[in-house]
Amino acid sequence: MAGPRLSLPVAVTVFPRDIPLLPRTWIEDAYSNLIHYGEAEAGGHFAAFEQPQILVDEIRTGLRSVRKGA
Repeated sequence: MAGPRLSLPVAVTVFPRDIPLLPRTWIEDAYSNLIHYGEAEAGGHFAAFEQPQILVDEIRTGLRSVRKGA
């Protein structure tokens, strides 16, 4: 995960069949202000098509975290 480190609030959901499947430690290292980390039970790279309800729920959870901090 070479590249710039982000300090803005970031929410991440990992889908089990995504490529690449990044370890949580890499994600935490890249995003110092990780406000939400989720692991979906199903889905992959095309999560919006494969598991739309899981994706929507995860987006809402991440945004809820931002609202609480506002």
